[in-house]
Amino acid sequence: MPLGILREDKLLPFQNYQQSRTLQLRKEMLHALIKQASGKTGRRLKQLNISQVVQLIAERSNDFSPLRGLRAFHEFELELGDLIRRQT
Repeated sequence: MPLGILREDKLLPFQNYQQSRTLQLRKEMLHALIKQASGKTGRRLKQLNISQVVQLIAERSNDFSPLRGLRAFHEFELELGDLIRRQT
């Protein structure tokens, strides 16, 4: 499967490997932080559905402005905007 980001049922390809690797590292960091914040250990941690937690966070977040103070989130927004503009 080609690397890219799904937007409105259309796969938008990454421009290069570095862009896809950067996104992957950010996802891994998010997943690690979610596991840590859950407080679960052992078997309960392994049973934690990270994808579901990520989706719930996005659905329940009405205001992303606190995240905009973080350099990584700001960079993510800029990269995502550039990617979308190049594809449309």
